[in-house]
Amino acid sequence: MTTTAPNGTLIRTLRLAASYTVADLGAVIGVQPETIRRLEQSDPRMLNVLTGRQLIGLAKALGTDLNSIVSSDTPRPVAATDPVQLLAALHGQRQHIKKTVLAHSLEWDLTRLDAACSALDDRLRPVGLVIRQAPRGWKLALLEGTITRTVSKRLAATQADLHGLEHATVRVLHSVAYARPGTAPFATTGRPPSEDRLNRLAALERLGLITSADQHPAMSQSLKYALNLP
Repeated sequence: MTTTAPNGTLIRTLRLAASYTVADLGAVIGVQPETIRRLEQSDPRMLNVLTGRQLIGLAKALGTDLNSIVSSDTPRPVAATDPVQLLAALHGQRQHIKKTVLAHSLEWDLTRLDAACSALDDRLRPVGLVIRQAPRGWKLALLEGTITRTVSKRLAATQADLHGLEHATVRVLHSVAYARPGTAPFATTGRPPSEDRLNRLAALERLGLITSADQHPAMSQSLKYALNLP
C-alpha cells in the first residue's frame, strides 16, 4: 500500500528560500503555525486537515505545484540523463549554486533534483568526487581535498568522461595534476616533452583544464576552484 504524506523537506526548503517564517506562511494560507510545522514534519494527517484550496494556496505561495508538495513512499524513478545533466550544471562552476537556483536552471522541482543528486553522488564517490552541499549552495569537490596520485588518476578519468579525452591525453592530465607546484611534470629524463605531448598539453589548455602548457603546466584555477582546492 502506498502512503501519501506532505513532502516536508521540500516545503521547508521552499519556505526558507521565500523568506517566510512558519507564522508568515500559515497566515498566507489561513492555518496556525503549528500546522505548518507538522507539514514540514511530513505528518500525513495534515492532508486531511487542510482543504484542497489551502493545499493549492500552499503550493502557489511556495512557487511550486501541488504534486511536488505531496510525496509517497513509492520512490520516483530517476531518468538516466538526470545525473549527467546535473553534473554538467555543476562542473566548472566558480562558486556555489543555490539549490533553488540550480533546480530552476534545470527546470526541475526539488524532489527531482534531490533524486538526481543521490544518483550522481553514487557515481562520483568511487572516483573521489562529491557534491559538496553547504548553506551557500552546491558545488563539485574532491573528497580528500588534496591531490594524491590516486586522486589525480580519478580526476583525469572524470575529465575524460566529460570531454571525451583520448587515453594518452588523460595520462598527460594525470601527470600535470600530480606534479609538484613549479615543476615540469615531464622533466624526469632531462629531455623536453615530445611534440605529441606538447600537442596534448595545448589541447588541455584550450579546454581550460591546465595553464602554461608551453612552460610549467599546472591545473587551471577554474578547475581547482571547481574542486575546492587551494
